[in-house]
Amino acid sequence: MKHLRAILAVVISVSVLVSWSPVDQNTVKIVRDTFGTPHITAKTDYDAFFGAGWAQAEDHLEEMLINYKTSRGRVSEILGTSYLELDKLTSFLDNEWIFQIRYQEIPCEIREM
Repeated sequence: MKHLRAILAVVISVSVLVSWSPVDQNTVKIVRDTFGTPHITAKTDYDAFFGAGWAQAEDHLEEMLINYKTSRGRVSEILGTSYLELDKLTSFLDNEWIFQIRYQEIPCEIREM
């Protein structure tokens, strides 16, 4: 029951992802081999990054959402009160402030992708 919110978020997110794509299907192609490994063909670097992110979300959306909440000290909202100590530690370490500083060090063209 405690994972119900996370599962619901994943179901909603996947349904949105399946029905919508901002990239033209002619510019990005994701083909999976017999092992399920995505192979991405794209016309631009931006499209390749988008395709890689799309494939990552198809394969690991729930983990990505949990990591997002964890990095902000809010994972107990979806995984329950047993994660409150982790949220307190994450908030104390102020990861988001560090992420914002490090993000500015990434070259602009990479951030856009």
